[in-house]
Amino acid sequence: MLLPAISCFALIAVFPESDWLWQLSQFDHAISPRRRARISAFYKACLQKHCLFRGDDNVYLSKNASFTAWINTLSKMFPTAQQICCVRPPEAVLPSQLSSLQAAMQALGNSVNTERFKTQITHMLKSYYDSIATETTKQKALMLIPTSDLQDNLQETIKTIYSRIDITMPTTMVQQLSNQAKTVKHRKSQHKYTLDQFNLHATDISSTFSAQSRHINDILNLSTA
Repeated sequence: MLLPAISCFALIAVFPESDWLWQLSQFDHAISPRRRARISAFYKACLQKHCLFRGDDNVYLSKNASFTAWINTLSKMFPTAQQICCVRPPEAVLPSQLSSLQAAMQALGNSVNTERFKTQITHMLKSYYDSIATETTKQKALMLIPTSDLQDNLQETIKTIYSRIDITMPTTMVQQLSNQAKTVKHRKSQHKYTLDQFNLHATDISSTFSAQSRHINDILNLSTA
């Protein structure tokens, strides 16, 4: 949706050296207020057109991990919106992020394995974790969910989300969810990657993200206490 405004972070696969694009990964903090306002206005206008076409009796759902950088901006743009952040350990996120970009970047003659690129991705993810921790303590409309809950306890997790956003779950979905929960526990992701293929080490990642992991875990422990 943001591609026409040259403000889609996926363009980093094409231009991995662009500081202008890397700033998008810290949207709430790293770009100028004027640029942030311009991009935000463009995005809001796109949503308005979409909702006008679809009708005003629907709920708009956006699934975009890059919007982690927009948490504060989105809360101001849409004060009645609910935001849900799915989190998992940095040791899984970092190689997953690199792997998801690898094929596209190779096709374009770029590489995810340069030290500069891996450093930039690491910096971006640290910023994501910091934003989630900061905004979760400030905003009641922000919900934090470990991705493991979507596999280990799918049915109750989805019910909790529906309750939190105050939407009645359709009766047809209740049965579908029950059936899905029975199979998802044993489902294996087709996305295969290892730390070794990116010359990464779990202990190094744990050390780099130690503060961020501690903050997120503290919040999750409070929410389940």
